[in-house]
Amino acid sequence: KMNYLLFGNWTKRIKNIDCVIIFDTLYRTNISKYIKKKNPNCKIIFYYWNVIGEYNHWILNDSYISEIWTFDKKDSEKYHLQWNPQFYTYQVQPIKKNLKYDILFLGRDKGRANCIDEMDNSFRRLHLHSKLIVIKKESDFISYKDYLEIVSESKSLLDILAPGQTGLTLRTMEALFLEKKLITNNADIKNYSFYNKNNIFIIGEDSLDKLPTF
Repeated sequence: KMNYLLFGNWTKRIKNIDCVIIFDTLYRTNISKYIKKKNPNCKIIFYYWNVIGEYNHWILNDSYISEIWTFDKKDSEKYHLQWNPQFYTYQVQPIKKNLKYDILFLGRDKGRANCIDEMDNSFRRLHLHSKLIVIKKESDFISYKDYLEIVSESKSLLDILAPGQTGLTLRTMEALFLEKKLITNNADIKNYSFYNKNNIFIIGEDSLDKLPTF
């Protein structure tokens, strides 16, 4: 009963499941052990949706996991993991609402807070209306449904890579699928087929003075 409360109602069906993919954002201690206890033949794939660092490095040593994947090409080479690029779902569709914000960011700190504060100061100097939310504790959490409502009210999304990250972020996919412009410090984005300078502004390469026009 306790595991049902912690993990959810899928625990009732785990004996009949051949393969489980666990994302790092949903990983809990002992979840892989619990799955193997209930179904020893179940294949467990762990998917790093964040760069590998001190806070999540230990998962590499989880003996109950069959395969480990990562969204980040650099981490895949460094730790000899299978690379599975960033993805999104067509089930989330753009919502048309009145626009309130020029620029939106919502995400955890991950060593980016100072950079985001600096960007916010630059946006204010350019008279841009930004809504930048850095989540520092669980009580700051905003549901994805509520976040999408704010996205629908925004002209563009701000994308700041966590230190050491090279893979595409979820915000990049959101900008593409939800038809928003993207402001990013990921210079490697130029190498992707979807890159268009009219829709993607690269911090450090494109002049900030041109951001209001963009």
